[in-house]
Amino acid sequence: MNNETIVEITARKTFLQNITYFEKYHPDIYDKLIALDSAVEQNLYKNRYELTYLNNAFDIIELASNRHFYNHSGVSSDEYAAIATTQIDFSRTSGLFETFKRVAISDDELIKYQKLTIFENNLSGHADILNYIQKETSNTMKNIEKFIFFGVGIGTHITAINKKISAKSYLIVEDDLELFRLSLFAVSYYELANNSQLFFSVFENKQEFACKATHFFNHDFYLNHYIKYFHMLNHNEEKFIEFHLCIASQSHHLFFYNSILEQYLRPLEYIQNRYNFLNILKNYRSLMQKPVILLAAGPSLQKNIKWLKHNQQKFIIVGVSAILNILEKEKIVPTIIINLDGFKESIVHFTDIKNMDFFKKSIFLLSSRTRQEVVCRLRKENVFFFESSTSYKKDFGNLTAYCVGSTAYLLLLALGVSELYLLGLDLALDKKTGQTHSGSHPQTRELDVSSISEEKDTMIFNDNIVEVDGNFEQKVYTTSGFAISIDSINATSLGFKKNTQLVYNLSDGARFANTIPLQPSNLILDNSEEIDREILYHDILNEFKTNSSDEPSDDEYELTQNMLTNALEIKNKIYDWQNLSFCGSDEFLASFASLMKELYSVKTPAGYDLAFINQEYLRLVAQYIFDYFNNSQMTNEKHQVQTLHKMLSLHLLNITTLYIRGLQKLKRKEM
Repeated sequence: MNNETIVEITARKTFLQNITYFEKYHPDIYDKLIALDSAVEQNLYKNRYELTYLNNAFDIIELASNRHFYNHSGVSSDEYAAIATTQIDFSRTSGLFETFKRVAISDDELIKYQKLTIFENNLSGHADILNYIQKETSNTMKNIEKFIFFGVGIGTHITAINKKISAKSYLIVEDDLELFRLSLFAVSYYELANNSQLFFSVFENKQEFACKATHFFNHDFYLNHYIKYFHMLNHNEEKFIEFHLCIASQSHHLFFYNSILEQYLRPLEYIQNRYNFLNILKNYRSLMQKPVILLAAGPSLQKNIKWLKHNQQKFIIVGVSAILNILEKEKIVPTIIINLDGFKESIVHFTDIKNMDFFKKSIFLLSSRTRQEVVCRLRKENVFFFESSTSYKKDFGNLTAYCVGSTAYLLLLALGVSELYLLGLDLALDKKTGQTHSGSHPQTRELDVSSISEEKDTMIFNDNIVEVDGNFEQKVYTTSGFAISIDSINATSLGFKKNTQLVYNLSDGARFANTIPLQPSNLILDNSEEIDREILYHDILNEFKTNSSDEPSDDEYELTQNMLTNALEIKNKIYDWQNLSFCGSDEFLASFASLMKELYSVKTPAGYDLAFINQEYLRLVAQYIFDYFNNSQMTNEKHQVQTLHKMLSLHLLNITTLYIRGLQKLKRKEM
């Protein structure tokens, strides 16, 4: 039996065992491979490649050009694998993604942060850890924990690199399904999976890849600090850039744990102080019988302001709080104002108003995370809260989306609006100026759209420009942050919007799924009935009050008691862990990983909020700890373990204690 025959038998056996592996562990990939085979058999797809064995190495021939994938450059696939392997090292300086934000904490800065609470600055919860670990750093890692292959080819470089690094997790990315299928003859993925966790993104669009990348991040997230990669030159750059964006859009980078803690406790203050909470699970007749226009802060609002002023009496006007100064200036009185933000920056939306009496006949529909500094400026009888993320009010519903625009859109659909118009919800850059918002918005920026095609080593999440489908044009430019909001709106439109609800997009920005593009100038309103704003205000106010709760019920008090009991149990677990001692870093890290699972695992609904707060803190901090000990040159390991163990214990106890104190603010109603 000659060598080629042995190679063919071995390759066929490898292929069949891979197919069995994918059928069992990665059925999404298996289904794609079966669909490809079926398409070829039915002559619906013509193969573009052929696998060959040349000079004792596998190669791929592109049939249309008769060009070899590897040997055209004089390098066999085995030689390519060897070259690729030499490019992979254990340094912290090249061929990697940094998934954290570099923050240097000097000794003087540490003193400053130690005097602040975590509510004042999130760094107060881990500044000492950052300060400590940066004093003993190394440019060399002991192990490569996570690795990404962008491009598979025949895949021999995957096997070669794995022999060198033996990573715990691999993300394998290939856009060409036929190429990936050929790799199944040469790479024993089923054997690779014996010692490593494998994630595959094969023949996927941006959204599918983002989900797979997130899954890869979430698996052993504490090993994410540095993620090494190898990028085949002939593989598209798109997924490489998308992975940068997935790093920047991780939740703990966008919303810090201390803000989540504060905003999860804030509703209890409003419940205790007898504010109205609106049941958002009901439909409201007063919003169903007339057209509603939702105004957001995109460039299209300012462009169409004259049209809006002329036609304002034809709509129930709903505005987000970011445009209040525009509405006051233009003398457009909104019936409903929606505020989502619980951050200090949102206060400026209200401080920029010259006279709050202008909005005395406006109803404020506020997320329960809204800050006290905002609420105290408003007439209490005009304020209605809806829960966002929390669920203190039983059977009243809660909702959240990425930004105020997408949240307002979802909220209005939930309340039963039957005819909705969107203006200023561009979620795209002005095509002439590159502006992100209407000019008076406090967060307006002008971005350079000419930079869209530039390759970047560093991705700044809210400044990175991407291309999406346009509402009136084929394509428009947007930011990565806006792109997440677009995805949120699309999900709402496709999965939540009823067929009886009509949504017209009047904005010159991004296109939204299941909405109707409509230029404002083409909207015929001459014969539309004008709305009596005084009657409308009282109708909505009365209907909202009828379907609201303004006092804590026994059920709500019982819920917080269950949450309190859970938090006390978590605190005791942290105390127990604090009292442990460890001989070395391996024992410490294994124990820490076990504790983390207990802290962010949700066993009952009463434990969800604290679990999420702990999760976001640990996602921010744990990877620093694990990377610190991934160092081949530790000098005093036992002392380092003791120091970091003490720091972590105190911070985790502090977070839990603050949460417990917040829950204790809700008192049982007096009989």
